[in-house]
Amino acid sequence: MLAGTTPVLVHNCGESRFSVGSDGVAEDLANPLPARGGYVSVPKLDGGTVPGVGNKIWGNSDPEHLIGTRSPETLRRIASKADAEKLQDFYTGAANAGKGGASGRGSQNSRNPVDTARNRVTLLQEIIDAWS
Repeated sequence: MLAGTTPVLVHNCGESRFSVGSDGVAEDLANPLPARGGYVSVPKLDGGTVPGVGNKIWGNSDPEHLIGTRSPETLRRIASKADAEKLQDFYTGAANAGKGGASGRGSQNSRNPVDTARNRVTLLQEIIDAWS
């Protein structure tokens, strides 16, 4: 079998783990995309690592107390629109999969990891809106 011009060995036993669409994008069936109720992989951000950019946005805990408290100018200084969109996709997928939230030093401040992920999605929407 060929994947483009690359020959690949296909082993037909057991359940499939990966699926490759006609666009060439592979999907991990054990960790499906958000449209299938799963989550997306950790995004590559222009502004640094996910923990580095995230720390600038919400610190190490649930950002509920930050929602609605920052001006558009402040939000634009914190993260780019592209990084906010990538992180929002990531945390939306995490919340949809019943996962997400603080996992570091501030995790003890999180009531529920899924709520933390949802609050991060809301805060990221504020950043996206600040760029619009």
